[in-house]
Amino acid sequence: MINILENFLNKFNNRRTLNYLKGFIALYYFIGLIGLNLPATADLFGKLVAFSLIISTIIILLFHITWSTRFVTVICFIYLATFLIEAAGVHSGLIFGQYSYGPGLGIKVLDTPLLIGLNWFMLTYSVFHLFPVRWPWWKVVPAGAALMVVYDLFLEGIAMHYQWWSWPGGIVPLQNYIAWFVIALLMLSLLHRFYPRARNEAGLLLHHVNPVAGWVFLVQLAFFIILHILLL
Repeated sequence: MINILENFLNKFNNRRTLNYLKGFIALYYFIGLIGLNLPATADLFGKLVAFSLIISTIIILLFHITWSTRFVTVICFIYLATFLIEAAGVHSGLIFGQYSYGPGLGIKVLDTPLLIGLNWFMLTYSVFHLFPVRWPWWKVVPAGAALMVVYDLFLEGIAMHYQWWSWPGGIVPLQNYIAWFVIALLMLSLLHRFYPRARNEAGLLLHHVNPVAGWVFLVQLAFFIILHILLL
């Protein structure tokens, strides 16, 4: 079954499709930027964040080539682990600090959106593909975790503005960013350890580079930076 899926997805992995999708992603977030800043459409576009998360993840996975049962297991583990961490954080306040989710991310279980684990996976996977394939884990993992914290620095104020989640008094504690860094370290370490690899012509054991994943992350980061500036 995995081989059938891999052969099917391989047909999408060509330069023309890649360029079209990169253009679509940039255009999609550009339209979102406009929609969020027009009074007549701001509420509607603020509610589309869950849809955008699903679409972005689907596009990323369409360009993942090296499918395996182990990789699917890793996806499921990252999703479940981060969802449970978030649920524990919401109810205890001991992980990220005291915060609560609004309705913007869709259906919630244990007061935690089901999509939040998907968001953690998408960010972890996308950041992983920003770095050279020959980099060892001790470079990729901390650099990727730091980049995810930078991403969250711009995201937090926007999330509160559109009521995706909220913090008491609108103040994001330092504890949140420390938790983001530690969780990102763990998830990136897991992905780096179990990501499918194959030997190239030189005999080096390298992973396949997803040509669109890093682009999705960079577009999202640019989107949140610009939106953050516009909301100041």
